[in-house]
Amino acid sequence: ISVGIINASYFISGQTNQGIDFFCRYCSGATAINFLRFYNIIDIDFVEKCLKTGSVKLDLEKLQKSRSNLYAGVTHLHNGKGVLLDVKQVWSGLITAIKASIAVEGLYGKSVAINGERFIDGMLALPFPIQEVIERFNPTDVLVMANCYKEQQDDILFQTERLLSQIFFGFFPPIINTHIQSREKKFKEALKYIKTLKNINLMIVWALNNELRLSTTDQLKLKKATAQSQEQMFDIFNKTYSG
Repeated sequence: ISVGIINASYFISGQTNQGIDFFCRYCSGATAINFLRFYNIIDIDFVEKCLKTGSVKLDLEKLQKSRSNLYAGVTHLHNGKGVLLDVKQVWSGLITAIKASIAVEGLYGKSVAINGERFIDGMLALPFPIQEVIERFNPTDVLVMANCYKEQQDDILFQTERLLSQIFFGFFPPIINTHIQSREKKFKEALKYIKTLKNINLMIVWALNNELRLSTTDQLKLKKATAQSQEQMFDIFNKTYSG
């Protein structure tokens, strides 16, 4: 979902180092994110170019041939519904599906066309689509990699950023704004849903509270947070397999 689809794509293609470089080096500069560029604060076209060319180019052949399926969560522009796109089956290309999942129209200014329909960032309609995933794929094991820490909903700075984001989301059609306003409710409902599950092994790895914000572009902070997250994951899996 959203930027998580980029993480998953680099992981499946065996390019985790390029993925780290992509975020810490290319996405931290003013070309990618510029709050003074009101018409295009997050330049998704630049992100798309990075994924297609240069040192952090995504290996689409490896991604396409991998055994893993890859789905991108997107929001339908006209009805506001969340959709899980099979990235490998999008005729206009894998990058197009990835681009649609991260296209925050209020910050990017555009939607992305796929098969004659237009889509934007999946986080708007699918903030935590655990129920949609389980009902569609009927898995026996689920690992959720959350992009927020567990207590983030109560963080004052997070609440302030969320309030400011509503200004940009105000440009959306009313039906999408309805979904935006209900994101927190959906998130909490998903957590309640998890507690009702039976016969499914489910684990949530919450992000560390490393003081990163939506507006963080400091490369040193990003690299430090990456190192901390790597240590967290090694610790979790070491305990899991040793136990």
